[in-house]
Amino acid sequence: MRKVLHLLTRVEDDWPGQLIELEKALPETEHEIVDLRRDKPDYAAVVRKIFEADSVQVW
Repeated sequence: MRKVLHLLTRVEDDWPGQLIELEKALPETEHEIVDLRRDKPDYAAVVRKIFEADSVQVW
């Protein structure tokens, strides 16, 4: 199964959410969303997730 990591960086941008929902319908894919807009993201965990993913999309 293909792992896709979505990193959210833009405040008040609805467009990525719409595309992510469309991509979730693709077969054989697992999606994880990390919101970097939070106060204190765990960057060490984000780096691990980047290397575990087959594809990384930054929004």
